[in-house]
Amino acid sequence: IAESADGPRSAGDLATPVQPYEEVREFFYARHHNLAMLDERAEQIYAQLQATFPPPQTPSAGNLLSALEQRLRNLHGIAVHCEAGSPVAEHPVRHFDARGRTITLGAGLTPGQQAFQLGNQLAFLEMGTMIDGFTHADDFTTAEARNLARIGFANHFAGALVLPNRIFQDTAEELRYDIDLLSERFGVGFETVGHRLSTMRHAHGQSIPFFFVRVDRAGNMSKRQSSADFQFSRTGGTCPLWNVYEAFFQPGKILTQLSRMP
Repeated sequence: IAESADGPRSAGDLATPVQPYEEVREFFYARHHNLAMLDERAEQIYAQLQATFPPPQTPSAGNLLSALEQRLRNLHGIAVHCEAGSPVAEHPVRHFDARGRTITLGAGLTPGQQAFQLGNQLAFLEMGTMIDGFTHADDFTTAEARNLARIGFANHFAGALVLPNRIFQDTAEELRYDIDLLSERFGVGFETVGHRLSTMRHAHGQSIPFFFVRVDRAGNMSKRQSSADFQFSRTGGTCPLWNVYEAFFQPGKILTQLSRMP
């Protein structure tokens, strides 16, 4: 499938300097995204937020977004503003003005995406000390790697807040892991559900291991992660026999493929 694969680096690999993003990617891969302390804290905060949902306190992106805006306003004195109109490529999806105590969200974001962005900012506001402790305790070799790791930890926390472990896992089993139904239930996109499924096998010992890959037509991977061991390519291209590439010619259709790995 590839020239080499993720896992312990060999002596030959060590001759090539590890880029900061590779260092961080391998950190998360080695732990199968098992970040229990962040997951548990996200569940605790979600429970507090859910208590403010209107009856019957149904999990939804809209309810969570309103609760997050209220928490930011009441606990941190931060107001949230959303830009109107169509998204602009060069504009950030989230801008925090620490002096003005405002968060501005980019135009065109869905309620689920807005909730994720506010959850990400909440991670730095309320979990900053814990996240900084993680980045220094694990001996990242450069400041750039530590900064990338901080973003990774904050993103994980935000994902666990929008799709909290127990509620999401129970719903996934109830809906037989139908990603479209899960997207509809929680008000998030297909990719968000797939992303979360690939980060939470540790939540329940018997849950299904998911592997997540985002690729373009040329085979370039822009995101990859897994909740169990999977031999992702470190260098070179991916296997051309994967039918993921056929998906570009059949949009909106779920394609399946049976494969056997060594």
